Amino acid sequence: MDRFKIKFRCFAEPSSQSGIRGFKKDQIYEGRSFNGLYEVHPAWGKGGGASKMIDQRTFEKYFKIEKEKVAAH
Repeated sequence: MDRFKIKFRCFAEPSSQSGIRGFKKDQIYEGRSFNGLYEVHPAWGKGGGASKMIDQRTFEKYFKIEKEKVAAH
């Protein structure tokens, strides 16, 4: 399983129907990507609740990867 830590920018705030809330336009966030899925949360690593798994199509609708680090565990 290829897992990567990522930093990504929100370029469009997700709609309430998307199921991913709390992201603000032009903010940079951290998460993980693996096997075509993305694990995201607006307060990644800060104890702000469970992260959300989204597919690549949904990710690319709202976010753009800024930086990717190899082999997150």
